[in-house]
Amino acid sequence: MTSAGQEEAAKVVVAVRCRPWTREKTADEQKLIVKMQNEDEGVPNGKVVVWHPQTGEEQEFLFDHAFWSFDPADAHHRSQKEVYEALGRRLLDDGLQGYNAVLFAYGHTGSGKTFSMAGTADEPGITPQFIEELFVRRTALVGASTADERVTIKLHVSYLEIYMEKLRDLLVADGGTDANAKPLKVREHKKLGPYVEGLKAVAVDGPEQMAQLMEEGDGRRRVAETAMNATSSRSHAMFIVSLLQARLQRNSEGQEVVTEVRSKIYLVDLAGSERAKRTEAQGQQLKEGGAINKSLLTLSMVIRKLAEGAEAGHVPHRDSMLTWLLKDCLGGNSRAAMLAAITPGAADYEETLSTLRYAASAKKIVNRAVINRDPISKLIAELKAEMEARSSAEKAEIEELRAQLEELERLKDAEEAHEQELLRLRTRLERANQTVMAETALRIKAENELVKHGLKLLRCSRSHSDPLGIAREALAIAHSRPLPAPPPTATPPPLLRMFSKRSGRVAPAPIDQAKVAVAMFEAAANASVRGASPEAFNAAVAASRAATMHGMPMAVAMEAAAAACNAVMAGASEIDAATAGAVAADAAMVAMDAKNELELEQAKEAAKYELEQAKEAAASVEQRLRQAQASAASDGDAAAVREALITQLQEQSNAANKRIKDSENNLRAAEVAVRAAAQAQARSLESAAVQVSDAVGQLHRFTSEIVQIQSEIVTINVQSRLLQSELDSYVAGGMCIGKRLKVQGSERAVYENELSKLIAARPTHEARLQDKRQQVDKFKDSMRQRFGQRFGLPSYWEQAMALSSDRGYAVHEVNAGNDGKTYELLQRFLCTTKPHELGLGRDVKWAGKYTKLELQRAWRIEHPRLYERFRTGRSKVGNDVERVERCNTYKAPSTNIELADLAKKMPGSVDAQSHEHYLLHGTKPEVLPDLLNDGLNERFSGGLFGNGTYLAEDAAKIDQYVFPDPEPELNKDFSALHKLLYPAGGAHPGTTSDPVFYCLVCRVALGLPVRTQDAKQNMDNTSRSVWAVEDRELANIDTGGAVDPPVRHHSLLAELGPKIMRFREIIVTHGEYVYPEYLIAYKRKP
Repeated sequence: MTSAGQEEAAKVVVAVRCRPWTREKTADEQKLIVKMQNEDEGVPNGKVVVWHPQTGEEQEFLFDHAFWSFDPADAHHRSQKEVYEALGRRLLDDGLQGYNAVLFAYGHTGSGKTFSMAGTADEPGITPQFIEELFVRRTALVGASTADERVTIKLHVSYLEIYMEKLRDLLVADGGTDANAKPLKVREHKKLGPYVEGLKAVAVDGPEQMAQLMEEGDGRRRVAETAMNATSSRSHAMFIVSLLQARLQRNSEGQEVVTEVRSKIYLVDLAGSERAKRTEAQGQQLKEGGAINKSLLTLSMVIRKLAEGAEAGHVPHRDSMLTWLLKDCLGGNSRAAMLAAITPGAADYEETLSTLRYAASAKKIVNRAVINRDPISKLIAELKAEMEARSSAEKAEIEELRAQLEELERLKDAEEAHEQELLRLRTRLERANQTVMAETALRIKAENELVKHGLKLLRCSRSHSDPLGIAREALAIAHSRPLPAPPPTATPPPLLRMFSKRSGRVAPAPIDQAKVAVAMFEAAANASVRGASPEAFNAAVAASRAATMHGMPMAVAMEAAAAACNAVMAGASEIDAATAGAVAADAAMVAMDAKNELELEQAKEAAKYELEQAKEAAASVEQRLRQAQASAASDGDAAAVREALITQLQEQSNAANKRIKDSENNLRAAEVAVRAAAQAQARSLESAAVQVSDAVGQLHRFTSEIVQIQSEIVTINVQSRLLQSELDSYVAGGMCIGKRLKVQGSERAVYENELSKLIAARPTHEARLQDKRQQVDKFKDSMRQRFGQRFGLPSYWEQAMALSSDRGYAVHEVNAGNDGKTYELLQRFLCTTKPHELGLGRDVKWAGKYTKLELQRAWRIEHPRLYERFRTGRSKVGNDVERVERCNTYKAPSTNIELADLAKKMPGSVDAQSHEHYLLHGTKPEVLPDLLNDGLNERFSGGLFGNGTYLAEDAAKIDQYVFPDPEPELNKDFSALHKLLYPAGGAHPGTTSDPVFYCLVCRVALGLPVRTQDAKQNMDNTSRSVWAVEDRELANIDTGGAVDPPVRHHSLLAELGPKIMRFREIIVTHGEYVYPEYLIAYKRKP
């Protein structure tokens, strides 16, 4: 089932029915010329074959249904009930679904149309069966109502005839038979379509009442006896059933919502087409037949036009009353079915063939029907859906904030784990110190043993003949004694906690990559706020990586935090800004951890260095001991040697112990500083989490109050609608029964009083809603100010927003306030009045010259893709400039120098020696709106440097530059530039008495291929096409003698935003690429 307001395309359902013989006929008349599906011929269902009675030529037609009612004894005979089930039930289904539906019978007189539609008492037709099943279905739908959903269906009936192109109401006693009765008039509503003004609609409650009304109307129809039909209808009849279905449903909040669907069902019995010769009509009957044939001829023309589609042109709906009333039924907002009635005899061959052709044409008509839902009910449903969507969005926001709080808790746990890691490192360092002290004690013990051994050897040497040999032996023993092996000092590389992805996953990374990781944090913060694409995110990461290469990891991290809060000032949502701020703050914390861990590692390295120095001192003591032993052995003074050695060893040992204690104290101080910094950062994170949680809670409370007020307003609207419906029902009841009007007067007053109270309460609720929204705006402003004061506002944020955009051109307004130097240079560029320079030109409209151009506004135009191409080609500009200057030697050299100097002073990132070129163009004010509609075509002409530039405005050449896009849509999708040109969306300023013109100031670079045209061709005889950037045309432009010799041009078509505007630059030199720099608005002073 199609939803309300959605169109559904459906073709007209066409069925053909063949009737039996009407009476005794001659042998010639009884010759059968039609066949459908029957027991003798295997013709498929839906196919009708008719052949010429003399030539036997056959013609075939395919329809949705083919009813063979010629012989009741035939096995394929189709009864009245089968015809109804195929057509009438479909009609009823469409009406109950809310679509307008129509069924009309078409055919020549005496073909059985009225029999198929009305039938007889024994064989009821489509209309009686339709009435019977309508009330059965109504009873079933109403009886299926529940406490949560109640269904009511109200029915009204109208009956009219079109007689002699006049409308008469068949339900009014004097409306259909009185010749003096005033005919009804047809009006047309722009949305509802044609309707009959003053047509009576009678409410019905049962099938007997509806059948009685139809019988009364049939009695008032115009009929007459003709030679072809004893009861020939002399008018077209329309039986209209109007349905109003109301569903009262209870939503999830317990509120009652009313949905109303209105539809109309048309049962049309057309008068039969007839020939005066065969009907033997005379007098009034002859006039009636002429009117019938005229309306049917118009109907056939309308059917043919609609079948041909858009190529057929105007459809003459208003040429007759019949086609005017059937306007929506054929090709409009309705589902339609056609029953074509034919006769099988040879005498009716021409009428039968004509009917089949019209039916085949009607089969091609496509209607676009919609469910006719009451707009107020639809609005209530949309408001309900909007409230549910907002509720879902609020729930999702709460869940996201809850996830962020959980992430902060997880970061806190990770910080505690980091403290545990610091404690483990300190334990390892203490163990290393203990090992060093043990090593020192072993060394001292070994040295003492060595001294004792040396003294022992000295004592033995007194009785030995070679004391020096004994001393040498002692020294050899001392040298050969191995020292205790030092414990392993290699430790794993330090680890640094940090995020490796935007999702917040923690991963270890070597400490030498800390700067790069901090850069990734900065990129993640920016991308999280802007919701950037993967390409923009990669670009931001690369930029941050480059920044850290300059030795600024901490500064970059703090700028990431500032960028996150700057997003709030730029208009980002609080949730995105809070997320970005938390990520950036954690980046700063990680960077601080990296610095502290680096200092800790440096302290440990210093301690190891101290220990190595102590070891070296001990080795020095050992060496001096050996020297003293040798000296004592030679001098024989062993006691002095021992005392000197012991004293030196004690001094060196005390110094080594002192240095070790100092290194331990330094290490403890470093650990305390790291712990204090970590605790401060944890407190900062907790404070930020509390601030985010409070802000989110406040926003949630504001949102809940707004939703509550909106719910109250919707409740008022629903109650107002219900009261208004009840009030309307009372008024309608009073109009039908005059006696009840006085009785219901008091109740009506009560309802009107309640309704006025609800209407009076609605502004109060709306004022509350507006006040609450203002409170939310003030709260958001305070949050922006607080974040801005805390983190600052770096200027690179706006640059990143503009440069990372992948939507084409970025447009920035230039004025004396924000870029005074550029504005001054542009004004000088425009307002020069020397004859050989810019500022002079001709104008077709004014038929004269102007001497000055006054700058009004200016905009900077940027596009990353075009700018990159410009940079790659700038190295070739110098050679081309020299070539062009050699070609323009007929102008004064001073002119070249002056314009070249002016070009060098213009702003831009290309170095001055590349000799930037500038071109100027103006467009006629009456042509520019059309150009903006089809695509902005900026046309340039002129020379380089000394050749000057003039404003080319040849009206005869305008059309050759216009290449509109397919089906341009103005005022639907504007670019930033278009909005600047039309700030109010109104008329172009060039159409005023004081017109404003536009021009582009461009920079030129070389390096792109150019395809040259034949020398005899110009832009007038070139095939029209939209040129791509890489496929540009060269052409000779007829300058009308303004420039001599004629200059050579080429054209470039480039996009200025997706699907919005196009512009073209036509420049002077061969093989150049134009990069637009500025769009200028100026006025001319004659």
